[in-house]
Amino acid sequence: MFLETKIRVVSLAVKLVDDLSSNIVTNGNVLLSSIGGNDRVHSAIKKQDGFYVLTDVPDGAYKLSIKAQSYQSFEHNLTMPLLVTDKSVLNISGQNELLLSVQGSDTSTETVSFANRHFYHPIVAGTQMISSRRLGALATILEGESVGEATLDEVGSGASRIRTNDIIRFIGERVIRLKPAPHYAFGKQLRRLIGSVRDAATDQAIPNAQVEITRVNSHNINAEDVGTAANNTVRVYSIQNGVNKRVIGTSNDIQRIVNSRGCFVLYFPERLDLDIDNITLSVTAPNYAAISPLDIDLTTQMETVQTIHLTRM
Repeated sequence: MFLETKIRVVSLAVKLVDDLSSNIVTNGNVLLSSIGGNDRVHSAIKKQDGFYVLTDVPDGAYKLSIKAQSYQSFEHNLTMPLLVTDKSVLNISGQNELLLSVQGSDTSTETVSFANRHFYHPIVAGTQMISSRRLGALATILEGESVGEATLDEVGSGASRIRTNDIIRFIGERVIRLKPAPHYAFGKQLRRLIGSVRDAATDQAIPNAQVEITRVNSHNINAEDVGTAANNTVRVYSIQNGVNKRVIGTSNDIQRIVNSRGCFVLYFPERLDLDIDNITLSVTAPNYAAISPLDIDLTTQMETVQTIHLTRM
């Protein structure tokens, strides 16, 4: 009598981390649903190393859906099999990156300077670097407090030389960073806006309304695509204050989709290079009239609460 052994092939692996603490999120529910065709849903198995793994997924288009208690839901469309794989670990550009605005570069030392930052979580030597001028790598570790300079493998020359006000991206471990939901246990010293979007006539929640930061500290937010090719480019948002450019982040940092209860949260970790005192919001929802930009002062307390009413058209 022979026993048949089925060998399972890993199709997709994702690791979830807390966006604020970088701790591994262990209570996630990871699903892969087919887009078009059959309605089959694949559920991931959680491993001890923190990965959620899906096996034997047929080729095709899918929607990845991730939910975890105290975190915002995450969705991403992808095609199986993955075109570029490293043990089938999902790579989503912009998901786990350090973004810096360059203040100067020195070809003699292969260094770039930037406004001082704390590096409590070190960025190790060899970490990939992407700018809009060239690809490269970090030559020496970035760690410690009040650091304002990084040594690269090469700053570049001519048209490929990294220049003042260029944005560079240091690419971290392949993980998905989950954003805290409004009911997350935030630390007392984290500045945040807890908001809700409601119908002006009924006071009912308006789920799926979109909230977007359009100005920071009275400066317009600017968008630019940072990368050297379509497959490695990420849209990055920043403000310009005179000669100083300050990175705000990616769309995950300035945009929110209101949840089923009509709630959203925006939070602003402490930074040496940027103290956010006020923001301007744009709030939109289908079948509701647009409202004037909403200015919000964040300096009076660490947690600001704001209710926004929209009028149905």
